[in-house]
Amino acid sequence: LDLNRDKFFILGKRQDVEIKIVTPKIWPTTMYKLRSQDLSQDSIDLVKLPVVFAGNEPFYFYLHGLAKTIRTFNPDIIHVEQGVDALCYFQVHIIKKLFCKKFKTIFFTWVNWETNNKFPLSFIEKMNLRWASAAICGNQEAKQLLIKKGFLKPIYVLPQLGVDINIFKKTEVVELKKSLMLDGFVVGYVGRLAEEKNLPFLMR
Repeated sequence: LDLNRDKFFILGKRQDVEIKIVTPKIWPTTMYKLRSQDLSQDSIDLVKLPVVFAGNEPFYFYLHGLAKTIRTFNPDIIHVEQGVDALCYFQVHIIKKLFCKKFKTIFFTWVNWETNNKFPLSFIEKMNLRWASAAICGNQEAKQLLIKKGFLKPIYVLPQLGVDINIFKKTEVVELKKSLMLDGFVVGYVGRLAEEKNLPFLMR
C-alpha cells in the first residue's frame, strides 16, 4: 500500500538521499497472496526478490539476489523492517561479514512483551542485537525491553506511519450507535484476538 510507503516517498524527495527498497515478490496471508506492487514514485528503486518461507515473518529469507543488490547499491545504511529475531536481518549481517561492507544496520520493532524465543530464534536474536548499529521502536515499552536485553546502542522511539486526520477525525455518531443498539461509552477495536494484544487490559 502506498500509505505504508509514505515515509520512503518523503525521504526520496530529499536531494541528499538515495533509496532502494528490497521486498519479497509474493507474501501469502491467511486470505490471499499479496504481490508486491510497483512504486508510484520514480525517485525510489524497488527490487522484488524471491524468498523462502514467505508468510513467516521471523523465518523468511531471500533465496537469491540480496547479496548482489547490496554489493551493487553499496548503501550507507540498511534498515530492516522486521523485529530483532528476523532471519532476513541475520542474512543482511552475514552478507556484511562476508563482503566486509561498512554499512550500518538498523531494525524496527513494535515488540513490547517478552517473547522467550527458543533456539534458533534465540541465537538469531542474540547475534542481531550484537551486530545491529541502532534500533527504531514503535513505543517506549519496546525500547525498555531492548535495554533489558542488553542492547546499549542508540534506540529511537518513532511510531510508524502516523494518522491521516482527514480520514480519522471526530464525527457525530448518535445515529450510528442507535442503529447498532449501542448505549453509553463505546470502544471500537480492530485487530487480532491474540494474547499480545492484551484486550483484558483494554476492558479493565
